[in-house]
Amino acid sequence: MCLRRWQQTARLKGNFLGGRRCHACDGDYGVVFDERIPMGILGGTGLVGRRLAARLASHPTFCLGPVAGSPATEGQKLREVWRLKEAALEAHYGPAIWRAEPVPECLSEDVVVSSAKALARCDYVVSAIAPELGHFEEDLRAAGVLVFSISPHARDNPRNPLLIP
Repeated sequence: MCLRRWQQTARLKGNFLGGRRCHACDGDYGVVFDERIPMGILGGTGLVGRRLAARLASHPTFCLGPVAGSPATEGQKLREVWRLKEAALEAHYGPAIWRAEPVPECLSEDVVVSSAKALARCDYVVSAIAPELGHFEEDLRAAGVLVFSISPHARDNPRNPLLIP
């Protein structure tokens, strides 16, 4: 009960990391509750999506929701997809230009979903999808999901204002 109160008080004061580490042994407490808002990612296995997933892991307001990738990555652990894509970039550009970014430990058990239907359960989704797949954004909007698009899809449409997070 005391830990829960400590964590709640810290969050109310804007200290979103307060109450997560023991001051005596410096060990992590299990997070008793997480009031952050899940944010889904459409196009979550690409470079931008992966970086966004890593940022959401420690974001004070949002947490990582479902990560949607291509059908080729459906059902795979995000960590495996991440490692393969980072290794491919390093092989392509060479280690002098690109060093593979390690997978954040907190993302190791997340599983990639292939369909935007899984994202329809979220209230908020960031889309980093390829422009030719922008119809998924439209489907999510039609389902009542607030989509923040950083995709070139519909970028020039005045009904779809560009948002740079």
